[in-house]
Amino acid sequence: MAQTSVNRDFTISVPDDWTDRTMTIFAAPASAGQRVTPNVLMASDRVKAGEDLDAFVTRQMHDLKHRARDFRLKLRREGMLDGRDCIEVVFRWNSVEQGFLQQRQVYAMIDTARILTITNTASEADFPAADNTFQRILGTFSWAAQATPTA
Repeated sequence: MAQTSVNRDFTISVPDDWTDRTMTIFAAPASAGQRVTPNVLMASDRVKAGEDLDAFVTRQMHDLKHRARDFRLKLRREGMLDGRDCIEVVFRWNSVEQGFLQQRQVYAMIDTARILTITNTASEADFPAADNTFQRILGTFSWAAQATPTA
């Protein structure tokens, strides 16, 4: 049991060959009448064999364009996430139940086989007001010392 996950509420260890598909979500307090609270989700996933960061993001955007109602990509750019290459996308889509949502997704490779996605979500109307908080949260991100990408 070599993989240990620690947070403020619990610790758990799993076999080393298991894939970490951790999802962590933090949400702002709800305001009266707010259909969706601004939130941040962090998730990890495996890339397909031979897939790099750009190809993974391109595949994700293609899937969203075909699955999400009224999808509109507003921004796609390369950047850095605590010293590593990343790709940032911003888009909006109609969730029907919650109306138009806007999301920022920041993608970065954890290692050669796994990718991290950090997603900021708010209603499209509330996103500009929530964005200062989203940017501050992204600014606190740092890679764990042992999370070093290998070639």
